[in-house]
Amino acid sequence: MTPEVLKKSKKTLLITLILLNGLICLGQYDTVHYFPPFYSRASDANNLGRSFVFLSTNSETPFDVNVTEANGNLIIMVTISKTNPAQIFLGYQYDTKGIVDQNGLNVVLSNEGIIATASYPFFANLRHSAGTQGMSLTSKGTWGMGTRFRSGHLYTVNSSSVGGPWKSHMISVMATEDNTTVKFSDFKEGVVFYGTSMDGNKSADISVTLNKHESYIIAAHVDEPLATGNDTLLNGLLITSDQPIVVNSGSWCGGSNVTDSSASRDIGMDQILPTNRLGQKYIVVKRFSFLEEECERVIIVADSDNTKIYLNGISSVAATINAGEFYIVPASRYNVNDIMHIESSAPVYVYQSTNASSEFSHAQGLNFIPPLACSGMHEITVPKIDSFDETPAAIDVIARTGSIVLVDGVPISVSPMPVPGNDEWEVYKLSDVAGTVNFWSDDNINIVMLANTGARGAAGYYSGMAYAFNAEVEAISPLANNQVLEGCVNGKFVLTKDEMMLNQDVTFFLATSGEAKNGVDYNWLPESIVIPAGELNATVVVEPIFDDISEVNERIILTVVNDKCSNITISDTLYIQNYDALTITDISENQLICPENGESVTLSITVEGGVQPYTYNWVADLGSSTSINISPENETSYNVTISDACTMIESESIIVYTICIPEVPNIITANGDGINDQFIIENIEDFPGSRLVVQNRWGNVVHESDDYDNSWTGTDLVDGSYFYCLDLNLGEDIDLVDFNTIRRLTGYVQVVH
Repeated sequence: MTPEVLKKSKKTLLITLILLNGLICLGQYDTVHYFPPFYSRASDANNLGRSFVFLSTNSETPFDVNVTEANGNLIIMVTISKTNPAQIFLGYQYDTKGIVDQNGLNVVLSNEGIIATASYPFFANLRHSAGTQGMSLTSKGTWGMGTRFRSGHLYTVNSSSVGGPWKSHMISVMATEDNTTVKFSDFKEGVVFYGTSMDGNKSADISVTLNKHESYIIAAHVDEPLATGNDTLLNGLLITSDQPIVVNSGSWCGGSNVTDSSASRDIGMDQILPTNRLGQKYIVVKRFSFLEEECERVIIVADSDNTKIYLNGISSVAATINAGEFYIVPASRYNVNDIMHIESSAPVYVYQSTNASSEFSHAQGLNFIPPLACSGMHEITVPKIDSFDETPAAIDVIARTGSIVLVDGVPISVSPMPVPGNDEWEVYKLSDVAGTVNFWSDDNINIVMLANTGARGAAGYYSGMAYAFNAEVEAISPLANNQVLEGCVNGKFVLTKDEMMLNQDVTFFLATSGEAKNGVDYNWLPESIVIPAGELNATVVVEPIFDDISEVNERIILTVVNDKCSNITISDTLYIQNYDALTITDISENQLICPENGESVTLSITVEGGVQPYTYNWVADLGSSTSINISPENETSYNVTISDACTMIESESIIVYTICIPEVPNIITANGDGINDQFIIENIEDFPGSRLVVQNRWGNVVHESDDYDNSWTGTDLVDGSYFYCLDLNLGEDIDLVDFNTIRRLTGYVQVVH
């Protein structure tokens, strides 16, 4: 029986799922994707070519995706599925929505950048291809939204060769709410952004107010006059806002300085996460490098003072940096398999300058490296890997150690490589991968795409990201204090995922504990439950089992854990109680009233045991409380049913008799004046056959009648008191406790002449 009104005990924990402390991750697989615009110098138009957005999903069921301009104008609607990704041409050079020249710097852009939305999650990857320049940037979806960021850029050295001075770095932001104030600050000495005010030898702080989907771009040219730090010192610049924004950070043509390879530059951009979604453990993989010290650099940016950096599990500190500072990891710290493990004492950004070629120094890209998360994507569909001139690309797969990894449904064809200092993860390196490829694992995987065609290189990361969200477990019972009863009152646990996960399947892993045993004292509860896309809640019903053993307060503790993150838990408790039978302890006796006199009677009942509150239902819907007041016109039987959360019992009948008992006078004036001359008993005519006996004070019968008819006058008696006894003829016995006092009326009558 499930009562309509439930009493809830609700436990809610904010679970920050970072590193090895996660419950579930989403990251780049989302229903909304934002692409703030990009900047390319007008004097370097050769680096502008064609731009595309690639959309892919793990869903077998097709669904529509709308790609719009920032102002909401529809660019295109496409239908995608797991086997049918979409490639959307965005434009060429400055005709592309989302690419501006110097005129688009330091001004509010109301209609630059693009937004992709759908009802189901998908990946959105923006790629640019022009001459010797290439770029791959994967949107972080709503998880990229935040209010505090630190920038990262290609490891860059000025080059005096042709095109070298044209190297530049940029940061672009897009607001997600109206009236959003964005601030760029923490500029290092010698860093000068184009067209901005100065504060000594560096740019002054920049503040701007944006409305929803408006953007703003700042850029630093390596050859900017008076700049002495525009090569690498931009790393760690602080971007803050009072409402969530999305940030792209990187370099539109930056890179190393290899003298025999022209300007040694390429595009390296990525969309980054806010600081509250960073982690402390990372894996970085190197594939190709013309000259690794120049082309394969890892840049670590701190957001907290006194942040210590550790590499490859070695206990000695590699570097200690403060908020806004960065550490460039020597390429020599990669192990023999070109894999590096990074750990820090506080959350950090990790940016990787990549190189996709062993022949060209300027086939570079930039990856924002996501922190390791104990839960994340198990399936990733990467579209058109060979989109750069139909040239196959390299793929790195970062997977859980010992997990199953399938590529298009077939076991991966290469052997895994260990990660130094972290035996929970391993790396697979695939070469010459083309087309749209589905990667699947029974555990977490991250996919890194390294594409190049000649000197054109691009790097792209597909992964799940760690993030923070609210999860709830509610123990619900119809009884107070989360109690349930053996064989009677059920309870339930309601699991609630974060609203941000509405369109995602979320698996809650469950563990039971407490004195009550799963499957013995209550029905078997599952080890996991899925809250499907489109739903926020799932319910686990608890049915206590009656065992006729006296036990009190047996606890059922349901804990939500993760298969790899059991140190993060949320739980709530139900308590199993024995059920004492509902029992009637007191009930009104049969009653007698005289309707002619307007009499009424109150009937009541008292119960104990069972489960309060009780529900009362008197016959004929006369009331729903412990007592009723009634005045029937005729003899009537009444009973009441009492219910609790477990059972219902019915009382015996209470009979209300409707009899007006005759009224006997106490005097006769036998003087013939017509007043009180006779012994008149009111209503005696209703009881024919009633016997009257009158005695004097010595016990002698002075009058006797077997069917008294009010005719006795007492005229033959002397004045005095006489005892009478009237036996009423009620027809049958009445079931009343004081029946005899009703049936036989006795008293004294005064006879006066």
